[in-house]
Amino acid sequence: MKSYANMRFGYGIGLAYPPVWLETLQISRGFENRLAPGMVIVLHAYLQLDHEDIGIIQGGTWALTTDGLQQLVGGGDLLLETV
Repeated sequence: MKSYANMRFGYGIGLAYPPVWLETLQISRGFENRLAPGMVIVLHAYLQLDHEDIGIIQGGTWALTTDGLQQLVGGGDLLLETV
């Protein structure tokens, strides 16, 4: 793979406030936080054509419960496994 995009794979959904409106939970390479029941997260994959300014993001919103992950929005019929 000659080129790649450095990106996050997901983020938490919660409250944010100025000066930075971004959610503090960012899921990316080197992510070391532990996810726990009660959290709601967005997981996504990003594909971009090499040397182009166009791409696609596919993902969905998930709730982490004591029984595993529950899909809330998007993603289609996709089985995610808690590890």
